[in-house]
Parts: sequence; structure tokens; C-alpha cells
Amino acid sequence: IGAVLDRIQELGIADNTYVVMVSDNGYRHDELQLAPGLTQPHHGAKWWVWQGGIRVPMIVKGPGIKPGSVFAGNVVNYDFLPTFVDWAGGNSHTLQHIDGVSLAPYMTGRPPDDAFLNRNLYFHYPHYRSGAPHSAMVSGNRKLLHFYERPDIPMLFDLSQDMGEVHNIAAKHPVEHRKLQDLMMGYFKKVGARIPKSNPDYDPDAYK
Repeated sequence: IGAVLDRIQELGIADNTYVVMVSDNGYRHDELQLAPGLTQPHHGAKWWVWQGGIRVPMIVKGPGIKPGSVFAGNVVNYDFLPTFVDWAGGNSHTLQHIDGVSLAPYMTGRPPDDAFLNRNLYFHYPHYRSGAPHSAMVSGNRKLLHFYERPDIPMLFDLSQDMGEVHNIAAKHPVEHRKLQDLMMGYFKKVGARIPKSNPDYDPDAYK
């Protein structure tokens, strides 16, 4: 990364170049095993939609961005398309049928409004790999998880108080859980997401 930044300086293009550093997922499982003393604040790892799999660092450097500034809203990688369009001199508002929101105005210090802070972000993992099929929706500080083989275990977490996803509050907030669950499944239906069918060979003991 340092070599890239040095080269940008050498080329004299630092005043009109943005550098974005971000990961597409959290730790891999083998990386956690290689560092047994590692204590991360989030649960899970790559191939899971727990926070340990989807929440990652993001650092941006470029013109108009104040060094050391922090943005607390939830963003996602598909926000990059409209952001890059705006940075390149285009108009992201002309883009159609996309999920992302341009981050360009927030990069220069505009505070996010409630609509942005409370928008719904969807994560869909409809197959088996290291885990069972599951999906999640982040809505502001709330996070809904749904495991398709275990619909009898509703899951809802308050990320503002519990970023490790330890305390399942679904039982205390059944109306909110149902509302968010309906929103998520309605969105998946709208976009034609593939929903897993019940697996007759599912073994609940394999995922304890």
C-alpha cells in the first residue's frame, strides 16, 4: 500500500486520485486457527454473514477527505459504483436498478441523514459450504439473521450494544423481528433471489 501511495506522489496525481482500501470479507477460518491468541470483537469469519464475516475495515484517501475523519454509517461494497461515478465527474442519480448509494458527499463531511443511517443492507448465503444456508439484514443498529434449516430459532441483535452478536433479542421483540423478517424475504422475492429448499439430510448436530 505504501508503494502505491509513493508512486501516486511521484506521478503528481495525488490531488485528483482516490485510494480505497477495503476487504470483501472477514477472516478466513484457517487464519483464525493460525493465530490462537487472536481475539476479534466479532463473531464468525469468512463464508458466514455474522459480523466477523461481513464487517471489515475501510480506509479512503483522496481530495476533499479530511485526514483522520471517521464515518459511522453502514456502507457496503456495492456503494462503490455510484461513488466512483460521482468522483469521475458523472451523476450517480442517473444510474438505474442498483442497490448502492454514492458515498462521495459523505467523504467530504456531509452528515448522513436518517434515511441513509437506517437503510436496509442485505446479505444472502443460500448454500452449504462452511456453514448452513442463511441470510441477514442490517437495518441501522438492528441485525436480523435467518438460518433456513432452523426457522424455529429467530435471531435479532442490537449491534449498538452487542457487536459480538451474543445476545439474541428476538424473543423480547417479536413484532420487530417479524417486521424485519418480512422486509428481508420480500426483498429477496422482489429481486428473484434463490431461496434454499428444506434439506432432508440436514443434521442439526453438525452446526452446534
